[in-house]
Amino acid sequence: PMAMNVPVREIQNGKVNFPRGRTLIFYCDSGANSLKAARVLAGYGYKTINAVGGIQQYDKELTVSRQ
Repeated sequence: PMAMNVPVREIQNGKVNFPRGRTLIFYCDSGANSLKAARVLAGYGYKTINAVGGIQQYDKELTVSRQ
């Protein structure tokens, strides 16, 4: 429910503010763009985790939660 779809370019350009004091988890299809985003924000002092390999490497069923 707290997931956001944010283009990596917006993060690189500093157009997005995320809450400080929380760990941010990044993922994308292949893991490349999420790694870029995580590194940029880690450089600004955010706590970040990147899902290595992205969704392509996830071996479980992906479902959409409708709450």
